[in-house]
Amino acid sequence: MSPYRAARIGERAWLGIDLAGALGLTGTLLAYLSLSSLIPAAVAIGYGEPFWPFLAAGAIAGGGGLSLARLGRRRAAGPIGFREGYLVVSLTWLLAALYAGLPYLFSDEAQLSRPVDAFFEGMSGFSTTGATVVTDVESLDRSILLWRQLSQWLGGMGIIVLALAVLPRLRIGGRQMFESELPGPEVDQLAERIRDTARRLWLLYIGLTLVLIGALLVVWLAGLDDALSPFEAIGNALSTMPLGGFATENRSLEEFAPVTQWIIAAFMALAGLNFALLYRTLVRRDARALARDEEARLYGLLLLLGSILVFAEIVDDKLFSGEEAIRQAFFQTTSLMTGTGFAITDYVEWPTLALMAMIGLMFVGASAGSPTGSV
Repeated sequence: MSPYRAARIGERAWLGIDLAGALGLTGTLLAYLSLSSLIPAAVAIGYGEPFWPFLAAGAIAGGGGLSLARLGRRRAAGPIGFREGYLVVSLTWLLAALYAGLPYLFSDEAQLSRPVDAFFEGMSGFSTTGATVVTDVESLDRSILLWRQLSQWLGGMGIIVLALAVLPRLRIGGRQMFESELPGPEVDQLAERIRDTARRLWLLYIGLTLVLIGALLVVWLAGLDDALSPFEAIGNALSTMPLGGFATENRSLEEFAPVTQWIIAAFMALAGLNFALLYRTLVRRDARALARDEEARLYGLLLLLGSILVFAEIVDDKLFSGEEAIRQAFFQTTSLMTGTGFAITDYVEWPTLALMAMIGLMFVGASAGSPTGSV
């Protein structure tokens, strides 16, 4: 046996993981992900803001990724198995959060000047958690704001799912990585190849995002919402579809008109459904797909009952009435149940039973196979 072969066997025996293959594949993912920095850089140029923080972050991420990818190729990495799949997913999310935090760190934004704050904001973005250390969102540069929204949008459907859709090399071990990232008990394939399934899910995700942006732009063009602009329409759409909750205003969506709030609430509820099920319903035109699915029925029932309970409580407490009470109840119930976190009022002042109902639904979450977060 050659020394190289013996070294390879010893490496694979250590923890049972092909480290070279996992690191090489992680590097490839990071290198491609680094290209996303060009979008906020272009926005920065358009608004006359510093663009070098994004280019520097992209260069660092791209250079590091290519180095890891070259390491994997030099060590003759093998196929990706279950252990390697989990390691690649974990490392990719960690490095993605570090990459997302670099533009915050490089900018002159005092609210994100500490490394821990920049990393926190980056992790919150890519994981679509929506927690933030920023106390004055409106003071941020437009390019930084867009980067926050874009990081949530990229993380919503999943970095690994995106990579599976566009990178030929990930056909090996693709199912293992797919299952390692998407929530739910099992993968509901839409095609024979896992790569085609990933591609169809991302195309649906992009399509729904564009529809939401279009709907909000119509509201702006019609003059129905004085607080809405094309930037707000795009930014809030990018954080609505991944159910992330990063807003462009300090008071979330409170300043926007009722029509804007209704549109966003409807798309939050839609994004809380299983995307494979949405694909069958919207693309394959299977109108009964939602009705046949037990989880979709339970999700809709819980959302309806929760909204009714909250509506009854806030009306009984004389906080709101009529259409406003319906909108407040449905919006906040949907926002918390799907883990989005948008707000259109200070709901912590609502009756205790209403708060308990919404918090309970937040723990339940929305559907498996959606960008939701829950226990």
